[in-house]
Amino acid sequence: MKIEYLNFHDQLTGLYNRRYFDNALAKMNEKKKMPVSIIIIDVNGLKLTNDAFGHTAGDKLLQVVANTIKKICRINDVIARIGGDEFVLLLPRTNNDAVIHLSKRIYAEFEHVSLDKIIISVSCGFATKTQETENIGDILVKAEEMMYHKKITESQSMRNDTIKFIINTLNETNERERIHSERVSKLAKRIALMLHLDSENIKNIETAGLLHDIGKIAINKDILYKPDKLTADEYKEIQRHLEIGYQIIRSVHAYTNLADCILSHHEAWDGSGYPRGLKGEQISLSARIITIADAYEAMTSDRPYRRALSKKVAIAELKRCAGKQFDPKLIDACAKTDWKVLTEI
Repeated sequence: MKIEYLNFHDQLTGLYNRRYFDNALAKMNEKKKMPVSIIIIDVNGLKLTNDAFGHTAGDKLLQVVANTIKKICRINDVIARIGGDEFVLLLPRTNNDAVIHLSKRIYAEFEHVSLDKIIISVSCGFATKTQETENIGDILVKAEEMMYHKKITESQSMRNDTIKFIINTLNETNERERIHSERVSKLAKRIALMLHLDSENIKNIETAGLLHDIGKIAINKDILYKPDKLTADEYKEIQRHLEIGYQIIRSVHAYTNLADCILSHHEAWDGSGYPRGLKGEQISLSARIITIADAYEAMTSDRPYRRALSKKVAIAELKRCAGKQFDPKLIDACAKTDWKVLTEI
């Protein structure tokens, strides 16, 4: 009995698995079970949740979704998890009106379900077999097509809300992070204006400044705000925020063009930066601008491990590292404004 249970159940959620579902689906062509309806439920933004909050949070999300579905369904309905983020309901003796009503109930129920910092959102598609001549496999395909159509808009909306939530969470957790991101955004915008970039590029750079540290949401807070010098392992953990931020940002259609900038703003002109060791103009202009704005703001602000440096000292450091960490042409351009592009803010 234990082996049979393991063969036919999903270990994470306790629901039936794909193997059981395939067997059950084949039996749904029986006349006595008609009409048969199918609902496909896809969890929006599971990868985004894993990237931002960790796989443990993603597992909890799936468990909450599974338990919510179970609460709504009848005892004889077949509920299965058939993919990483996909669930299916097989509903014998359920007509089209009933499946429409159940789909609405599912959406309504998830409006009242929450899990700590995670936004829970699902997309549903459904279809009904009403004629014996119809193949149940075709009904499954129709339900999937409806689900994917709904997911196009519902998933993006959820991801946009999640980005806003992550930013708010970071800002509420640490006021310094909010101030830092806002100042980097303003400094980067001023540099972009100084270079006479077009309005779209200026807006993108301004937004990238606000979002450049979004990956810190997944970094251990004890490491992130440690007042002492970081160990080598802790420093590697901090560096992960670039790749995490990249994955978070590129999941949202409106921000995909910012993803590379988020990933690359700790690259160095001489190739000594991270995470990819890019060099010179291999690094995007927007990332090179954010690098300067980020460094200047960090140097002129109090940090857990040191007091703020004076503007004069910070400028001297920018000049010293031109051609090493920073694009020398951008540093020259800042110098031609008598550094007012950075200091008058």
